[in-house]
Amino acid sequence: MTQFMVQHRALWKLAHGELPPIPDDLPEDAKDFIRSCLQVDPSKRPVADQLLQHPFIRNVKFTPRSSVL
Repeated sequence: MTQFMVQHRALWKLAHGELPPIPDDLPEDAKDFIRSCLQVDPSKRPVADQLLQHPFIRNVKFTPRSSVL
């Protein structure tokens, strides 16, 4: 299956109130973050400020990028 087909299937599922499969090998906080982002009911979906406070985002370790210039 092509990447386009995988993305199309995920969008189709979301449009029909279903969650696309979330990889089992992701950490639980990552899966919870994805489920929160993909909440179909907008009244239950967190807004951006709330998502930024999610443990998955708050615990990200950022490393400095090297300059490409």
